[in-house]
Amino acid sequence: MIPYRPSSFTINYNGRTNVLHSPVDVFIPSVSTNVQRNNKYRFRAIWDTGATNSVITKKIADELELKACSKTICNGVTGSKTVNVYMVCLLLPNNVSFRSVSVTECESLGAFDVLIGMDIIGNGDFAVSNLDGKTHMTFRLPSCENIDFVKNKVVRKPIISSKAPGRNDSCPCGSGKKYKNCCGKNK
Repeated sequence: MIPYRPSSFTINYNGRTNVLHSPVDVFIPSVSTNVQRNNKYRFRAIWDTGATNSVITKKIADELELKACSKTICNGVTGSKTVNVYMVCLLLPNNVSFRSVSVTECESLGAFDVLIGMDIIGNGDFAVSNLDGKTHMTFRLPSCENIDFVKNKVVRKPIISSKAPGRNDSCPCGSGKKYKNCCGKNK
């Protein structure tokens, strides 16, 4: 038996970002288990951990000529509304795929076409970091471990040296930064 290999991707943003976004391909589910790749469309997705389910815009539903499989009541900031529900396949970066995803329809998501909600995020490992003023988002499917920043905290090595490093020397802790920008920052 061939072991299942997790699929994952990382997005590195230029500087810090307040909006986590990625490209996403939306497919029409086919009758067979294979995805109809000739019916693939590329869109912009926003990632929202505050959203229970994933959402597509009416523009996508019209462009893909999707047929609603049901209707549901959607509760949003503007109140409750009955909306269409569709089945789609989503392909995230690096071929991370979700087949037969139930998505609701909305009129607009601003600059985005798809909202990735907790129905997708909750299936894998998801983390955001902002090291050196640059945001990095990473996602892995399926979930493989508990990411625990308290349990697995990074402990800097103590500086043991007969001679203190110069301000522009590499920091002896091994961070790769200059001493003045690392352990010597507050000295």
